[in-house]
Amino acid sequence: MDSKWLSIVAKHHKEYVAMVKSFGERVYYEDIVQEMYLRILKYTNPDAIIKDGKVNKSYIYLVLKSIFLTYVRTKSKIDKVSLDETGQLRYDEIDNELIASQTRTDELIQLEMNQWEWYDKMLFEVYVSDEKSMRQLAKETGISVTSIFNTIKNCKSKLRNIIDENEFY
Repeated sequence: MDSKWLSIVAKHHKEYVAMVKSFGERVYYEDIVQEMYLRILKYTNPDAIIKDGKVNKSYIYLVLKSIFLTYVRTKSKIDKVSLDETGQLRYDEIDNELIASQTRTDELIQLEMNQWEWYDKMLFEVYVSDEKSMRQLAKETGISVTSIFNTIKNCKSKLRNIIDENEFY
């Protein structure tokens, strides 16, 4: 698709930014406008936007409003931290209890795995560390997929049980 028509639309960039700011967005207004350009380029017929050489600003407004509302819905579901805030964190503000709990959990997992049969331990460690699928492991080792599946499932179950019993999280 010929994208020359997009330059006609982009001539009113400052107006689009003002529209997004009027929705109440004070940080990501440029990003929303850029997303609008990408969306109309990908999904819209140029004839729907440009009529008689003029940009259909109502259409642009609706696209921007849609992107903004999607952003607002998504934003409420995601925890965000400003880069400015991360620079102000001090080492002593780190949750030492959480770190200690994670360390205890890791130690508990290792102790549990040390009690397993060598086959279970080896297979589980290869599965976790190499990030290979069970089919890939079966192909490389000659062990049946069913055997690998059952072993991994039992190993995970043992670890879940040991963590649940100790409630470290």
